[in-house]
Amino acid sequence: MCAKFHKMKLNHVAMAVNDSEEIENFYEDLLGFKLKNRFLIEADISWKFFKVKKDVDVYFMRKGDLDLEIFLSVENRKKQFMHICMDYSNAKIIWYNAQKRGYKTKLKVNHSRDETYFIWDKSGNMFELKDGKE
Repeated sequence: MCAKFHKMKLNHVAMAVNDSEEIENFYEDLLGFKLKNRFLIEADISWKFFKVKKDVDVYFMRKGDLDLEIFLSVENRKKQFMHICMDYSNAKIIWYNAQKRGYKTKLKVNHSRDETYFIWDKSGNMFELKDGKE
Protein backbone atom coordinates (compact mmCIF):
# COMPACT_ATOMS: atom_id res chain seq x y z
CA MET A 1 0.00 0.00 0.00
CA CYS A 2 1.44 3.38 -1.00
CA ALA A 3 1.31 6.35 1.30
CA LYS A 4 -0.44 9.39 -0.10
CA PHE A 5 1.97 12.30 -0.43
CA HIS A 6 0.83 15.85 0.00
CA LYS A 7 2.32 18.97 -1.48
CA MET A 8 4.99 20.38 0.81
CA LYS A 9 7.08 23.54 1.04
CA LEU A 10 9.76 24.44 3.57
CA ASN A 11 8.33 27.10 5.89
CA HIS A 12 11.39 28.19 7.86
CA VAL A 13 14.64 27.06 9.46
CA ALA A 14 15.09 27.70 13.20
CA MET A 15 18.46 28.28 14.80
CA ALA A 16 20.02 30.00 17.80
CA VAL A 17 22.57 32.79 18.20
CA ASN A 18 24.28 33.94 21.38
CA ASP A 19 24.44 37.67 20.66
CA SER A 20 21.77 39.96 19.20
CA GLU A 21 24.47 41.96 17.35
CA GLU A 22 24.79 38.98 14.99
CA ILE A 23 21.35 39.79 13.57
CA GLU A 24 22.68 42.98 12.01
CA ASN A 25 26.38 42.16 11.59
CA PHE A 26 26.14 38.66 10.14
CA TYR A 27 22.61 37.97 8.92
CA GLU A 28 21.68 41.41 7.54
CA ASP A 29 24.99 43.01 6.52
CA LEU A 30 26.91 39.92 5.42
CA LEU A 31 24.26 37.46 4.16
CA GLY A 32 21.62 39.99 3.06
CA PHE A 33 18.65 38.80 5.15
CA LYS A 34 15.97 41.33 6.17
CA LEU A 35 14.32 41.42 9.58
CA LYS A 36 10.59 40.82 9.07
CA ASN A 37 9.43 40.42 12.67
CA ARG A 38 10.72 40.28 16.21
CA PHE A 39 8.74 38.65 18.99
CA LEU A 40 9.04 37.14 22.45
CA ILE A 41 8.30 33.55 23.39
CA GLU A 42 7.21 33.62 27.00
CA ALA A 43 8.87 31.32 29.55
CA ASP A 44 5.92 28.91 29.89
CA ILE A 45 5.84 28.25 26.13
CA SER A 46 9.62 28.18 25.91
CA TRP A 47 9.71 25.54 28.65
CA LYS A 48 6.92 23.47 27.13
CA PHE A 49 8.58 23.13 23.71
CA PHE A 50 12.30 23.78 24.22
CA LYS A 51 12.96 23.08 27.93
CA VAL A 52 14.25 26.64 28.48
CA LYS A 53 12.85 28.32 31.60
CA LYS A 54 12.88 31.95 30.47
CA ASP A 55 11.47 34.39 27.94
CA VAL A 56 13.28 34.13 24.59
CA ASP A 57 13.67 36.85 21.93
CA VAL A 58 13.09 35.58 18.39
CA TYR A 59 14.02 37.32 15.12
CA PHE A 60 12.19 36.28 11.95
CA MET A 61 14.30 37.03 8.87
CA ARG A 62 13.93 36.51 5.12
CA LYS A 63 16.09 36.45 2.00
CA GLY A 64 14.34 35.39 -1.16
CA ASP A 65 12.39 32.21 -0.42
CA LEU A 66 14.36 31.34 2.74
CA ASP A 67 12.97 32.29 6.16
CA LEU A 68 15.05 32.00 9.32
CA GLU A 69 13.64 32.00 12.83
CA ILE A 70 16.58 32.98 15.02
CA PHE A 71 16.35 32.42 18.77
CA LEU A 72 18.56 34.50 21.07
CA SER A 73 20.11 32.12 23.59
CA VAL A 74 23.17 32.44 25.80
CA GLU A 75 23.55 28.66 25.86
CA ASN A 76 26.01 27.38 23.29
CA ARG A 77 25.01 23.88 22.25
CA LYS A 78 27.12 21.79 19.90
CA LYS A 79 26.01 21.94 16.26
CA GLN A 80 27.81 18.94 14.85
CA PHE A 81 26.40 18.59 11.32
CA MET A 82 23.69 21.24 11.16
CA HIS A 83 24.26 23.80 8.42
CA ILE A 84 22.37 25.75 5.80
CA CYS A 85 23.52 25.63 2.18
CA MET A 86 22.64 28.61 0.00
CA ASP A 87 23.37 29.62 -3.59
CA TYR A 88 24.64 33.16 -4.08
CA SER A 89 25.66 34.84 -7.30
CA ASN A 90 28.57 36.34 -5.34
CA ALA A 91 29.52 33.58 -2.89
CA LYS A 92 33.26 34.30 -3.07
CA ILE A 93 32.73 37.99 -2.22
CA ILE A 94 30.55 37.12 0.78
CA TRP A 95 33.16 34.61 1.95
CA TYR A 96 35.95 37.18 1.53
CA ASN A 97 33.94 39.83 3.43
CA ALA A 98 33.32 37.33 6.23
CA GLN A 99 37.10 36.79 6.48
CA LYS A 100 37.73 40.54 6.64
CA ARG A 101 35.19 40.86 9.48
CA GLY A 102 36.88 38.14 11.51
CA TYR A 103 34.38 35.33 11.02
CA LYS A 104 35.62 31.75 10.81
CA THR A 105 35.83 30.66 7.17
CA LYS A 106 36.99 27.63 5.22
CA LEU A 107 37.32 26.95 1.53
CA LYS A 108 36.67 23.58 -0.12
CA VAL A 109 38.10 23.08 -3.59
CA ASN A 110 36.08 20.39 -5.34
CA HIS A 111 37.27 18.03 -8.06
CA SER A 112 35.11 19.81 -10.61
CA ARG A 113 37.13 22.99 -9.87
CA ASP A 114 34.13 24.65 -8.27
CA GLU A 115 34.74 26.10 -4.87
CA THR A 116 32.45 25.78 -1.87
CA TYR A 117 32.66 28.50 0.75
CA PHE A 118 31.96 27.88 4.42
CA ILE A 119 31.38 30.60 7.00
CA TRP A 120 30.34 30.47 10.65
CA ASP A 121 28.57 33.10 12.71
CA LYS A 122 30.00 33.79 16.17
CA SER A 123 27.53 31.32 17.74
CA GLY A 124 28.88 28.43 15.65
CA ASN A 125 26.09 28.21 13.04
CA MET A 126 27.60 27.01 9.76
CA PHE A 127 26.66 28.22 6.28
CA GLU A 128 27.75 26.57 3.04
CA LEU A 129 27.77 29.04 0.15
CA LYS A 130 27.88 27.98 -3.49
CA ASP A 131 28.01 30.02 -6.65
CA GLY A 132 24.65 29.89 -8.31
CA LYS A 133 21.48 31.81 -8.93
CA GLU A 134 20.39 33.95 -6.02
